[in-house]
Amino acid sequence: MPSVIQVITEGLEYVNDIDQYIKEEGMSDIGTAYKNIAIIGCQSSGKSTLLNVLFDTNFEQLDQNSRGMAQTTKGVWAARNSEKNILIFDIEGTDSRERGDDRMTFEQTTSLFALALADVLMINLWTTDVGRYAASNYGLLKVIFEVNLKLFAQNQNQKKLLFVLRDFNEYEHNREKMIELLEGNVRKIWGEIYKTEEFKDSSPHDFFDFEFHMMPHKIYQKKEFEEAGLQLKEKFNVNNPDTIFPKTESLNVPIDGLPLYIDNCWTCIREQKELNLPGERQMVATYRCGEIKQEAIDKVQDRLDSLQQRSYEGIIDDYKDQCGNILDESISHYDDSAKQYYKETYEGVRLELTNHLIEILYKSFVSQLKNLTLQGDKKFAKAMKNTFNDDTVTDTFADTCNGLFEDTIKQFEQKAKMLCFDDDSWRDAIKLYGKELKNNLLKMIESAREKQKDKLFTFSLETIVDELEEEITQPIKGLEDNLWDTVIERYKSTICEEEDKIKTILKNGFETEEEEYNDFLTRLEDKIYSQSKKIIFKTVSDLNSHLNRKFNTYFKKNSKGKNRDWKKMSEEEIEKLHNECYSHFESIFDMFKKIEIPQYVSMATPTMGGSFGHSKEQLLSPNDITRIKDKFQEDCEHALEEAIRLHHNVFNNGVPLYFWVLFIFFAYDDVFRWLSSPILFYPLCFLATFAGLMQSLGLLSPAITAAKVAFSLGYSQLKNGA
Repeated sequence: MPSVIQVITEGLEYVNDIDQYIKEEGMSDIGTAYKNIAIIGCQSSGKSTLLNVLFDTNFEQLDQNSRGMAQTTKGVWAARNSEKNILIFDIEGTDSRERGDDRMTFEQTTSLFALALADVLMINLWTTDVGRYAASNYGLLKVIFEVNLKLFAQNQNQKKLLFVLRDFNEYEHNREKMIELLEGNVRKIWGEIYKTEEFKDSSPHDFFDFEFHMMPHKIYQKKEFEEAGLQLKEKFNVNNPDTIFPKTESLNVPIDGLPLYIDNCWTCIREQKELNLPGERQMVATYRCGEIKQEAIDKVQDRLDSLQQRSYEGIIDDYKDQCGNILDESISHYDDSAKQYYKETYEGVRLELTNHLIEILYKSFVSQLKNLTLQGDKKFAKAMKNTFNDDTVTDTFADTCNGLFEDTIKQFEQKAKMLCFDDDSWRDAIKLYGKELKNNLLKMIESAREKQKDKLFTFSLETIVDELEEEITQPIKGLEDNLWDTVIERYKSTICEEEDKIKTILKNGFETEEEEYNDFLTRLEDKIYSQSKKIIFKTVSDLNSHLNRKFNTYFKKNSKGKNRDWKKMSEEEIEKLHNECYSHFESIFDMFKKIEIPQYVSMATPTMGGSFGHSKEQLLSPNDITRIKDKFQEDCEHALEEAIRLHHNVFNNGVPLYFWVLFIFFAYDDVFRWLSSPILFYPLCFLATFAGLMQSLGLLSPAITAAKVAFSLGYSQLKNGA
């Protein structure tokens, strides 16, 4: 059996628990598909008992055995029927002894409250009280009629008044006479109330639909009471064609707005303000439209979440269509459920719903723009990588990048417009992310430009240094008389020739300004100069070898480039030749005191005083020159001694051929015996292999010569010692 809840306390205070009651009783989803019933009548007239019979409720009933005719219902209580489509309000009884002098205020207040809520207002009275003023609630009926006349002026529907005559005995009372008497009383009351000019000639039937029902005595006619109760109960079935409820369209607020509606109505009644039910309903309409708006959002929330997730993960080809479908579904649901409410409220909340959905979709739209931006970044980066590989430097960098840049931005704008709704914030987002994409692309272009310039710098440096290595080392190794003039000339020409190409690439391919390419060339020439110094230092570090090689060329070779025959020259001629050759090298050492190449070729600098100023950085210190000169002098003396020894035929120990023939004839068996021994065979194989390798490399003859010189020196020392 459904529970009951107090709505108005006996102290006329509103109890704000009906909202929770509606939820607990499972009625929160029925919207406006419900009816309200209220009952008024004298105290202890069996109102609660009748409601329990009709609606299977559990209102507290009078127990005459324990309490007598005392007050049972205090304030206003409510309960639902078993079908959960009717709310029943049990009003405290009138003519209450317990209320005393305040009863009239309470009775009028609660009766107005019942009239404002009820689709059917039940007036419960004893049959024997018909015709009496107080017991028949005539005073309350007068108040109800006057208030309802005002409410009707507010476009209210007819109210249903159901008179229930209790303890009716068909053997003692005439049904038709009772109804006629009641209707007569109603007409009399109607004639007494104040009516505006508009309703001066109206009748109560213009505003009320009256119905009468007789209920036998509950105790003495129990069976008849139950039958009458079942008949009346059937009339309260909303699906019954003969239902007691008005046939006009219900103006009830949605049930989830009912607690607020009750609170506002009760406040107006308590504060003796004029009831404005349309205003209250409009307020509830605002609430209800807001609720339907949320329902419309909830209906597509999963799709919104899914779209947001997929928008985050990648570009959706039919994104705009999906957004349109979500908007259509949500707004259609709102239109179907909310169009019955006030037009202004409905349209205002509809606009809020549309803006809210577009705001939510805007987030996924931003994700799509981010993805488009990332896609543009990746495609542009890939195109840049394919166009500018690591091994080459292009001379059309600027034109190529500008073309790729324009194509990428154009594709972004075209795709973004295909995703966009006709909304200013969305168009602004396209501009914002388009600007971000442009900045990203410009950063990539600048980064690629710097890399290309770095590669150009590296390639140019390697190319120039490779060329300069030969151009610089050749005069130094050759110990040319004017070697620095030759080095400087080749140094300048090589750099200038390459820099002309570099300038063309920088200006045309990279669109560099004069200051930028001047800085590029300055850094390049700094590096070239540094690398050139290393080449010079490395070459000069082996200066003794270069000196010996050139001295030997002069001393040991004749004018035809052939080796001199020292046996045909006298010792005096050899010494004279040696002195002439040595004197030729005495002035060479001064050329290696300083490095005489320009640090800058094409760029004037304050330190150099001009474009072609020469560096005077020290190359060899005085100690280095002394050491090299001493070593060179020693090498020259060795060459002289060797020439003199050869002149005296020191190595002419030739053995006659017949001696070798006799040696092989008599010693061959011993030779084969020695070779059969591993101790001798493997070392001999190693020496033979080593000699073959030296011969293949062209080093055997120099090795033999060196061995002869060493042997000659050793022999001379032994001889002098002896």
